[in-house]
Amino acid sequence: MADEEPADAIGPVRGLLLAQVSVEQAFFYHRDNLDGAELKTAYASSVQAFRDALPLLDHHAEVLSGGLSGYLFTPGRADGPLPILLHVGGYDNTAEELYASAGPALERGYGFAAVDGPGQGSVLYDQRIAMRPDWEAVVPGMVDALIKHPQVDPGRIVLVGRSFGGLIVLRGASAEHRLAATIVDPGQLEMGSAIAADAQFESLLTVPALRGFLAPRMVTHGLTSVREYFRDLLRYTNEDTARAITCPSYVTDNETDTVSVGQGQSPPGLGGADAVWSVIVG
Repeated sequence: MADEEPADAIGPVRGLLLAQVSVEQAFFYHRDNLDGAELKTAYASSVQAFRDALPLLDHHAEVLSGGLSGYLFTPGRADGPLPILLHVGGYDNTAEELYASAGPALERGYGFAAVDGPGQGSVLYDQRIAMRPDWEAVVPGMVDALIKHPQVDPGRIVLVGRSFGGLIVLRGASAEHRLAATIVDPGQLEMGSAIAADAQFESLLTVPALRGFLAPRMVTHGLTSVREYFRDLLRYTNEDTARAITCPSYVTDNETDTVSVGQGQSPPGLGGADAVWSVIVG
């Protein structure tokens, strides 16, 4: 078509990043079988496309290892230790996908660490480590590994959780008091009771749309039945741990999410005078 952009105008960086996103969408609907050829092949291709783009970016990028699975991005001409966003996704995210949020941070002089944790990205697909509720045992190790990098200011690390990450990183923040702040979007106190109350368990898998929703999440949790999955969700709660968070905390609400809606408006007693529960609605 006449109004289409010529292929050679895309450029190698954009082309590789578009390839990463496109291939990731290809395996999105095959996440219910960790041994499936579709998932294994497409996930590996997605990661390779992303890593091929890293040397071509106009800012520093490195693959993390030694306790962290993901990437660290810093502004191109940055000097000295930087404030860092430690970004954790949700059920469906991978560390590669989180790069889409890095630009605004880098423009403002922040570093950006995009990481996979248990039940996410390479930790699930390559290491076969399922989701776990006790992220208070996960986040401190992430911070330990991150502060070993000279670009990271250990006193200015902001933990960010998006989607389901808005629940699990609060658990992490409750045990990690070196954080400068926490941001969760949306904030979730718990989610198991909201779903399990009306569940029809195994019969839900006979509905194609529900199977597409539930089966990948069952795999993420390392489970094989709907009943086990809903029971496991009851372990994912911040009710007992949120009060231990000591850093300022910015919590949003998602008025369109049928599971978490309204939870961002209900402060669970975050950390006393030093904690801030801010809510954005609409």
